[in-house]
Amino acid sequence: MTEYKTPLQGTWAYEATALKRSGLLKAGTSVQLYRQPKNPHDRNAISVHLEGSMIGFIPKDLAEKLAPLLDVGNQASAKISRVTSKKPKPPNLERFPGVSININIQDPYADSAIEQILTEAGSYKNVRGVYRIFCIPERRCYIGSAKNIDARFRTHIQDLKHKRHTNKQLQEAWNSYTPSDFQFSLLESMEGSDFSSAEEKWISKFDSHQNGYNATADGQGATGKNTNIQTSISAYDPTSQQRLSEKRDFGSHSDLHSCITPQAPAPSHPEKKRKAEPLPIPWFTILVFISLICLLIYLVESNT
Repeated sequence: MTEYKTPLQGTWAYEATALKRSGLLKAGTSVQLYRQPKNPHDRNAISVHLEGSMIGFIPKDLAEKLAPLLDVGNQASAKISRVTSKKPKPPNLERFPGVSININIQDPYADSAIEQILTEAGSYKNVRGVYRIFCIPERRCYIGSAKNIDARFRTHIQDLKHKRHTNKQLQEAWNSYTPSDFQFSLLESMEGSDFSSAEEKWISKFDSHQNGYNATADGQGATGKNTNIQTSISAYDPTSQQRLSEKRDFGSHSDLHSCITPQAPAPSHPEKKRKAEPLPIPWFTILVFISLICLLIYLVESNT
């Protein structure tokens, strides 16, 4: 079962206002979805109804995803999750309700495929090692490692189903295809807890860093070892490699910033030296100088 959360469009133009006034339009109330394949504006249109009255439409981008599922017979249930009040739109002179709903799509094929994956994962309970998640249509994979493969597979499935997986590329692939298009398999069982070298080996073998879903070549992810940081920074600024060899441990953000800030290019020609400008004489100095001259003249005349 897949859940979608969305606001409705066009509630101002239909019966939502009257139903809210009557008290029927409220959170927790079930609504019905109807396909409108002959809609002249959108062949994927899905209208939403309450008590036999239309209250709005599913947004066009979401309707494009849901329409094919409804057309092949997948069951859908929906409930109002929130009702708000919005400013009036002409020709209406009163505020109208904004309505958000939760939609659950029951896909028996997807559910059975996930159930099969989880059943197969049960055979890897408490197994340590390296595993692979393979997307058949894209011919790309993700390599990972875990101390309990069964538990890790279940975590992957839950995160992918609820669209919260931290690996964005893998999540996008899952959203684009069906669960039956993915294979979860064990590549190598191991003892101990250090899988880094084995994981790196399998990533290299399947090329899942450059042409797959792994973010790094060693499987450590974006928050992995300092060697990953060194590689990415060196690619950005070749002059930083020497600095990093002198100081591996970044003590502060300013240290890291100094390593990745590009150096300003040297000027292509020397700048011309500016001529020294004479300093202005303060008015007080001029006044003192004139006073001394007057005093000197006075002394000379008084002596004569």
